[in-house]
Amino acid sequence: MSITQKPISARIKHEVLWAIDQEAMLGTYNRNDILNRGGQLFVDLLDVRRQLRCVQDIPTKRKMIHGFMKKYWPEAERVMFPGG
Repeated sequence: MSITQKPISARIKHEVLWAIDQEAMLGTYNRNDILNRGGQLFVDLLDVRRQLRCVQDIPTKRKMIHGFMKKYWPEAERVMFPGG
């Protein structure tokens, strides 16, 4: 059995925890899953921002943004980039 998670202690703003708990009450995701997904989204966003600063070509930047939206916000991706 491999260990894929590590327990941590973190200070979190009351408002953020409240919003996470409200989302968790809907039953689709639990608190831990929301925190993991949010952390991954944040580090991926920072990475894309760094990559965009390294590229001057607008079509390439659009492809990078398209890929990010496809992963994290497919509903908007279909509106902003119809046809793929």
